Amino acid sequence: MQIRLRFLRLTLAAPSCALLLGTAAFLAGCATQGFVITLKDGRQFISADKPELNLKTGYYKFRDRYGRDVLMREDEVLMIHTDTGGGKD
Repeated sequence: MQIRLRFLRLTLAAPSCALLLGTAAFLAGCATQGFVITLKDGRQFISADKPELNLKTGYYKFRDRYGRDVLMREDEVLMIHTDTGGGKD
């Protein structure tokens, strides 16, 4: 009976570990990195996705972390880098 019990414990532990690891992987995937757009005047904006430059208009287009579409003139942008969690908007 002890052998059977050990087998049952291992059988129950394996799916629990798989579920835990799967949940952790899912949550890590949800924490996507955004981008920080720093303007020449020092203001910073955080985007949910990578800003795309339209060469015809000269504007960057991106979606902010609140889901709003934003247009930003290329000549106002100083730099764009990945978000490390310390930006303002």
